[in-house]
Order: sequence, then structure tokens, then C-alpha cells
Amino acid sequence: MDKISGYMFRPILILAYRRAEELQKVIDSVQQLQPSCIYFHFHDRNVDDDLLETDAVKEVIKAYKGNKKVNYVKEYLGCYKAMKHALAWVSELEDKFFVFEDDVVLKKGAVEVAEKFDALEKGILKFGDNATTPTFWGWALDKETAKTIAEFDVEEFQLEDVKEQVGTAHFRGWKELTKRGLMLAWDDECALIAKIKGIETTITSKSYTTHIGKTSTQEEPKKDEIRHVTFINGKLIN
Repeated sequence: MDKISGYMFRPILILAYRRAEELQKVIDSVQQLQPSCIYFHFHDRNVDDDLLETDAVKEVIKAYKGNKKVNYVKEYLGCYKAMKHALAWVSELEDKFFVFEDDVVLKKGAVEVAEKFDALEKGILKFGDNATTPTFWGWALDKETAKTIAEFDVEEFQLEDVKEQVGTAHFRGWKELTKRGLMLAWDDECALIAKIKGIETTITSKSYTTHIGKTSTQEEPKKDEIRHVTFINGKLIN
């Protein structure tokens, strides 16, 4: 492990659900950040899910010997609500923190990520896989930004207001997904909130994570639908 000079508080929130094997790999990978605490947030299985998978996740979390806090919600939240619930929880306990899903592994030698995190004062730092898109595969944020995202309800935002904020082309894709009963992925929602609320977003020019999750079976948008909302106020750094 590369030694990071100078001790800083580096809390990490991990969003867990049913992937015990992947979760263990994520835990192992983030140790290079020398976390001050890992916050494990996970929720109960859906009615169709395997109880054994949920129990396996509990065992992985229980086995972690480092400093940790666990928030187990005894109901099924779904991906988007679980993310917002988790952000609200940790924002009450930390000034800023990393966020990883349970299928996002930090690449080796990611000392630069810790240094950029230490320098973060406000807004979002996005350093994940394919980092020039809104995909949140590895990110960090301050407590006020976390609260803003957790409290904002995109579903209540008027469609015409969305059009004004994100532009006609992105609006067509967003509206089409909504009409077909498809939720935007939670990272798309975060990107939209960041644009609407004017949250400063710093995007690293290098990707520091690898996505190891299984391919989703959710229906995907057609090719001519624009799924992501661009970080208009994002800035690229070296």
C-alpha cells in the first residue's frame, strides 16, 4: 500500500445490497485511502430476492475489523432511495466523505484521490470509471452538498423546468424515459440535481475505479434517447 503523507480524516460510505463477494473486493480496495471510518449502508431484500445473499452481505460487514458504523434499513428501498437515505445519514456525522457502491473497486495506487479529497472544501469530486460522463463510480462530497441531494425530489420537479435547466435534447430523453415508466439511474438524478442546484463538480481527468458489477437486466433506453445529463458546471483537472 502506498503511504499517504499526513493524516486526514477520510470517511467512506459504501452502499451495499446483495453482492457479498463484490463488497469484499471494494472494502479491500479502499484500504489504500486509509479510511478513518467505513459507513456501511444497506437495506432489506426485495420479496423476490434470495435471503442467503442478504445474510452473506451481513457477514462480510461483520467481519470487517476496522472502524465502522452500520445502518441496516429493514425494508426494501431500491437503489435511488437507498442512496439518498445513506447520504442523509452520513451527512449528519461527517463534514465530507467518499461514496462507493458495492461493485466499484478503487484501482491500486490511487494516492492522488486521497490528496484531491483532502483539498475538497465544497461540492462534488468525481473520480470514477469513465470519469468524463455523469457516472458516479467513485465520488466524494461535503455534508451540505450531500444534504442538498438527499432532500431534493427530482420527481416533483416540473418537466418544463427540467427542460429549461438541461436543454431541449437532454429533456427529450429524460421525458421519454419518464413516459415509459423508467427511472433514471441514481447517478443521472444526482447529475440533474447538481445542475439544477448549481453544485460545483470537479471531475478528474483520470479514472481511478473499475466497475465489477453484473450487467443490469433493467430495460435500457433506445439509442436515440439521451440518458445522461451533462455536468455543465463540471471542470476537468489533471
